[in-house]
Amino acid sequence: MKKYFGLLVCFISFSSIINGQSTWENTFYQYNSQGPSQSFQLSNNDCFVHNYSQGASVTSTARVISPNGVVLSEKSIAGLWIKFQGIGDRIYSFNGQTAYKLNKQLDTVSIHTGLPNASNRYLIESNKFVYQSNGLSLQCLDSNFSTLWSKTTNIPLNYQSLGINYQCYGGTGSILRDNNGDIIFLGSYLYEDPNYLLADTTSILLLRINGNTGSTIDSLYIGLNYPSYFNGNDAECVSIHNNKLSFINKKVDYNTNIIGQELFEINLDFSNHNIQNMSNLFGGFYQGYQAFQGINNNTYFFKSDSIYSFDNNLNVINSWRLINNTYEILKVDTVLNGYIFKIIDYTDNNIKFIRTDINFQHNSCNSNAPFNEDYSVCQVTVNNNHCNVIWEESGSSAILGYCVYKENALGSYDSLTYIPVDSLSEYLDLSSTPSVSSQKYKITYLDTCLRESPLSNFHRTIHLTANIGVNNEVNLIWTSYVGTNYNTYYIYRGTSPNNLTVLDSVSSSILSYTDFNAPVGVNLYYEIIIQPSNTCTSTKSIYSSIKSNTKSTVETNSIQSLSVNDYDIYPNPTDADLHINSVYLKNQQYTIFDIMGIKVSEGQLNESHSIISLKELSSGSYLLLIGNNNIPRRIIKK
Repeated sequence: MKKYFGLLVCFISFSSIINGQSTWENTFYQYNSQGPSQSFQLSNNDCFVHNYSQGASVTSTARVISPNGVVLSEKSIAGLWIKFQGIGDRIYSFNGQTAYKLNKQLDTVSIHTGLPNASNRYLIESNKFVYQSNGLSLQCLDSNFSTLWSKTTNIPLNYQSLGINYQCYGGTGSILRDNNGDIIFLGSYLYEDPNYLLADTTSILLLRINGNTGSTIDSLYIGLNYPSYFNGNDAECVSIHNNKLSFINKKVDYNTNIIGQELFEINLDFSNHNIQNMSNLFGGFYQGYQAFQGINNNTYFFKSDSIYSFDNNLNVINSWRLINNTYEILKVDTVLNGYIFKIIDYTDNNIKFIRTDINFQHNSCNSNAPFNEDYSVCQVTVNNNHCNVIWEESGSSAILGYCVYKENALGSYDSLTYIPVDSLSEYLDLSSTPSVSSQKYKITYLDTCLRESPLSNFHRTIHLTANIGVNNEVNLIWTSYVGTNYNTYYIYRGTSPNNLTVLDSVSSSILSYTDFNAPVGVNLYYEIIIQPSNTCTSTKSIYSSIKSNTKSTVETNSIQSLSVNDYDIYPNPTDADLHINSVYLKNQQYTIFDIMGIKVSEGQLNESHSIISLKELSSGSYLLLIGNNNIPRRIIKK
């Protein structure tokens, strides 16, 4: 969880300079496996994408995708799942006579069996709306699949045209809600010549239904006197704007060749309907038009690889293309502040889903591509008692910037900052305390898809401690540097932290050293330095060595003189702060352990009266160590 919190901090720090976090492009399927699909919006701007893969066997694959295009969860299911709908963080799906309620991890929350055997099922807002074509019945169920109301549609079972008594064969339907909460049901019914002499024809049924009671408010039946294909069997092919309902129907000849298209516009009270011939659009190409409702309440059409907007006279106002490759738009779903397009990319021979903004613009990178760029911490050295994190620029145009992370007391990593790629490739951590303990750092990079790479390997600083022996010798102990290769530790000594010279050196396998010739009565300063096999070149400087913290014998003498009788603590027990009094407190380090010996807090005391906050600790007994004293004091947090 900490990694994701750090990622959020990193995103917040650079989001003000990056646009388009909500758009993406992803390839999930090859062209030969394409089938019906569905997309919609979940809460927190996550998107749900579903596709039927119709290869050797039918497979339904569902994915939940983050705002920047990363797949958060994925599940493949054998068989054809009929319909999905999202409500907040819940996803509903229907298969045969069974309904499923899923969470955003695509795990099943509940199952309901015994639904009518329907060919199409829909879920609207908090209700599931079932259309059963063979029984011509409509049902509205709540989110727990309890029936709220049901009704039967009435259409002629026979249709007379051109001297042929057509028989109703079946139908499909689509639904949507208007601003008043009423349900608009648009049904298309296929009539078939029982003698198979002429092409099938279609009739259209429109119902306006009270969403709470199921009562019919308005109805309209349109029997077409010519063969046709209805092109509105999903709600995205229907739009409501300017109090009108719009959809498209295709005219065919008796050999089922498409010879034209018509745009139907119908008042929402069904008082009047207007049919406009679209046959002259785009130079007389008749097939491929579909309509969808824009976020701005305009009706858009797409044909082949382009999106079009029209005026009331069907004159083209504007047009858009999604990518430069040769492609075809298969489907459009409207989501929050944008659209999800399903396309066939003939250049790549893939099925792609593209999430655009309201102007049909999107970030065209592949959000699930591997992270191939070189990135790592080069070194972490101590500079003015703070840790300086250094990395080398890769020079890749795919990197926008870097995020710096530091290990916390729980062993996970918190994000510290985001550094754009055109800034210095180093970061001085002013919150670091290398004189108290060693510090661990990692980095990530942000690419042009606004994705964050995995955390790099960590680098850990050298932490130097010291104590003075009985013969005034100075004993040095340090932790190893982790993250780069080196052979030798160099021990530096001097009478000033700014004037240190090499005293001696030891192998990298040794982590201690005793200075038997330390001058007496002089304040001395020590550092441990390594020289890695590879130098680091940041955008600021070239670094050939790594330093530890600086340790002085002034601090060491103070630590040596302190015993358990040299300080008072109160109140003990305490429910908040612990007060410590002693003339020896300055520059003393303290550590608190729980009864299992796990370190839970540490820091430095700088005044004769110091206060340690215990507010973040759970109630119980703890051990307090101050300085180099090996005898702890028991403290109790109420």
